[in-house]
Amino acid sequence: MRKTKSKPWDEAHVRLYFAEMESEAFKALSPETVCIVLEMRKEYHGRPDNRFSLPYSEIDKRRPMHVDKISRAVIEAEAFGWIDCPVRGGLYRQANVYALSGRWKEISKDPELLAQAKRKVKDWEDDRLRKRRKLRGNPPWLK
Repeated sequence: MRKTKSKPWDEAHVRLYFAEMESEAFKALSPETVCIVLEMRKEYHGRPDNRFSLPYSEIDKRRPMHVDKISRAVIEAEAFGWIDCPVRGGLYRQANVYALSGRWKEISKDPELLAQAKRKVKDWEDDRLRKRRKLRGNPPWLK
């Protein structure tokens, strides 16, 4: 009997089911967030504890993006239920630990949860803009 060989790394793939693509939680994602979710699913490798680490620097190597877009994409993926972040590394110079989530199913079915997710992303953007204005000062047309 012949032993089966595992596929070479360049032939590996990430599953994206039709139900996922047609869900409201997927349709609400920005293109950057879709790229980040696919990169995270690629990083998962089927671990039994469902946890993996993917630093922003590694995301930037794979998909060159500004760090603000990466931050927004991660916040959006978490808000719409595609990932969870059980361990935050942030200021401790450690990478965040992520876990794939199935919350997107409930969010897609309930319009109220979908609106809350959109509001969470919008609030994060507004807070980010407020902090920038505070640091840089208001632009001349807002004075």
